[in-house]
Amino acid sequence: MTDDLNKLRYRLWDTLRQTCDNLTQHREHFFSEIGVSAQQCMILIDIVDLGRTPTITELAKLINRNVNSTSAIVDRMVRHGLVKRNKSRNGKASQVLLTTAGKNVAYQAKKRKTKLIGKVLGQLSPEELQCCLDSMKIMVEELSSMSNERKKRTKDLIKRKRERSHK
Repeated sequence: MTDDLNKLRYRLWDTLRQTCDNLTQHREHFFSEIGVSAQQCMILIDIVDLGRTPTITELAKLINRNVNSTSAIVDRMVRHGLVKRNKSRNGKASQVLLTTAGKNVAYQAKKRKTKLIGKVLGQLSPEELQCCLDSMKIMVEELSSMSNERKKRTKDLIKRKRERSHK
């Protein structure tokens, strides 16, 4: 039973990897046709879906990137006239506002995203979709937990190195 279970897990893992790779390729191509990267599209769509002006930190959490890389993506979007940065009232957090051009691209991107989702997931029944969603949530939680543990170990290691260097 264990060998069969391991074989099934490996097949699923390989299929997930292939799915991620193919989705990344198709997503990039799909959105490049409107002149923006997939990451920029994610940000534009997330801002529209939020219905308010988010901070860079909030966007980073939404797109699952660190603050520095999200800030770099937003900087490119500012140069292309898709968004503007405004300092928040406390002067610390930078908020991201959509420009008119950004709104137009966001709505085009959202239409394309809906079309892509329909094409990729349209073959699945509601029950199959729910089963996939439930399974993926479990995997995301486990991967997030592993990532948090790795970050904690890295911080602890850096802290110990600093303590040793001060002795």
